[in-house]
Amino acid sequence: MIVRQFISWIRTAPAGERAEATRSLARAWLISDLSEDDRIAAEGALLMLLDDPSPLVRQAMAEVFARSSEAPAAIVQALSLDQTSIALPILEHSPLLIDADLVDIVATGNGEMQCAIARRINLPPSVSAAIAEVGSAAAALELIENAYAELAPFSWDRIVERHGHLAAIRESMLVLEGLPAATRLALVAKLSDTLAQFVVSRNWLSPDRAGRMTSEARERSTVNIAARSGGEDMQGLVRHLRATGQLTAGLILRALLSGNLELFDSALAELAKTPFIASLDNGVTPNPGGNLRNPCPTGIVRPSGGYIGPLTGYGQQSIPVRMRFTRQPLIWQWNLNLQRELPGHFVVDIAYAGSAGIGLLSGATDLNTLSPDALAIAAKTVNINGTSTPLGNVKVANPFLSLPADQRPPATSILGSATVTIAQLLRPYPQFGNIVSYGQNEAHSTYHSAQLKVARRFSAGFVFQGAYTFSKLLDDLTAISTNVTFQAQNYQNYFNRRADKSLSNFDVKHRFVASLSWQLPFGAERRFVSNGWGAKVLGGFTLNSIVQAQSGFPLSISATNASLQGLAFIQLRPNLVGDPVRAASSLSDHLAQYFNTSAFSQPAPYTLGNAPRTLSSVRAPVYSATSLSLVRDFKFGESRRLQLRAEAFNVFNHPNFTNPGTTLGAANFGVVTGTEDPRQVQLAARYYF
Repeated sequence: MIVRQFISWIRTAPAGERAEATRSLARAWLISDLSEDDRIAAEGALLMLLDDPSPLVRQAMAEVFARSSEAPAAIVQALSLDQTSIALPILEHSPLLIDADLVDIVATGNGEMQCAIARRINLPPSVSAAIAEVGSAAAALELIENAYAELAPFSWDRIVERHGHLAAIRESMLVLEGLPAATRLALVAKLSDTLAQFVVSRNWLSPDRAGRMTSEARERSTVNIAARSGGEDMQGLVRHLRATGQLTAGLILRALLSGNLELFDSALAELAKTPFIASLDNGVTPNPGGNLRNPCPTGIVRPSGGYIGPLTGYGQQSIPVRMRFTRQPLIWQWNLNLQRELPGHFVVDIAYAGSAGIGLLSGATDLNTLSPDALAIAAKTVNINGTSTPLGNVKVANPFLSLPADQRPPATSILGSATVTIAQLLRPYPQFGNIVSYGQNEAHSTYHSAQLKVARRFSAGFVFQGAYTFSKLLDDLTAISTNVTFQAQNYQNYFNRRADKSLSNFDVKHRFVASLSWQLPFGAERRFVSNGWGAKVLGGFTLNSIVQAQSGFPLSISATNASLQGLAFIQLRPNLVGDPVRAASSLSDHLAQYFNTSAFSQPAPYTLGNAPRTLSSVRAPVYSATSLSLVRDFKFGESRRLQLRAEAFNVFNHPNFTNPGTTLGAANFGVVTGTEDPRQVQLAARYYF
């Protein structure tokens, strides 16, 4: 009866009163001893209130039901899908949301929703993995700082890969005690790359010298990290070093000379597959019979050889190979230059420059990917128990288990289970997982540019130089490393590499750079105020400036295709079904949806997307910055002087936005969420003697 009166009253009550009444009804549903009829009526009223036009009503309901395991499940589910302010307490606290619900919300919700889920108590590995894979940087930070979240090693690695360039992420991860050593080393690599790019961009160091310093710093960090690692953590670190090409002779020698015998032992064992056991008690005492004179007292582990023919090593997840015949890269360069001196000490330089790269390094290539014919077979659908299923997903009896007992794959291998998918059997070498070939030389590039340079030779204390470049760079594979501003890929379809030819990921269509240096005309030997106290106060100043502006890099849109995961398809693209260009009404609208996200769709199972590798019509945000420096020299005799410098980078604090999200289906798809470096001001003093 009371509930019916409540329903009748609430139709005309103000929003604030409706919210308080809803809060009381929700509490009564949880803690009051209602009759069965009243309980059913109350739940019906609450369901009706889900359609209330005022968010205050639903907010009150969410706050009451957020932490309760006795709340109506249907209502909690509806509130979790409501607008952000209402859904947040449910997402952060409700015990009624299952893992699948949370993973779906992470994939489709916004950054605030992801952050709320990342703060949950007892967050399972599956949800943590979803946040690591598609979550925003803020959500990843919340996940790292959540002591109750469970993260698998691959989730840590994915966070480093996606957000390791952010200082806040690195700082939060590096203070964690239980962070895997391999992940800690990957963070150090991200930090060293960021620092190297910074000093090179400021012209403080040459790229070669910055690279050498970075390599040395990484080796020292590796030894320091390894000194605090052991057991499985050490093995994971060594495997990471080998996979990333850092397990070099120099590093092994550094480990030996620094006394880190466990790292030395593990490195040799990883390379030779023969364990060198230096100590049985973690370095307290040496292992009897094990020393550098006789490092392997139990004998050398012999290679398996080829006595079982093409089945040698079968069942392994990944097999590294090197192609026997590779060609040397070839680069052709040509240019035409015309110079003219103009009145006023100006020189104009007009040039055309071009180049072509043939047989360029294309990085790791997987030779065990499905051919086009195999993909067509795997994409066919069959009806299984009334469900249409791609043929590639169908599991059949594992034929490798019918071999003699001594030739069957290990139970822990990818072929160790009783069944295997048809997709695995359709691979060129079905007895293996991935067959990764390193050092392939299959990439090509072409570059054309028109260049204009205007310079004013030094005269009257003033020098100026400006340069503009209009260019186009095409390739079928861009760089093997990546950073904040451009993306790098592998071939989508190794059997059709021509389909990957497009604008390069670091193609810059327009670029303008200007620099000037002006000795201000005040002080001794200058035009104005050349003597007296005025000359001492105003003299000796030099103003320098650098102005940069360039168009953004082409964007690459990626997609996930669950049917192709684990089948050597690394870089997948979506289907292009419309025009990706979108006209924005304002800056905030442009940042919220940088391009037309509805122009892309997920490919069908076992099919490859038709979108180009890079979009010629949609580029990342433009970059522009102005840097100023004011320098003053104080002379003390012939050879001594004191120089004071005030420098400001991006002096006008112009926002340079980072790339929008480019993974189809991710919460940040098409959304620009950050900016690059803001204004930085520094003061310096230098004494010359």
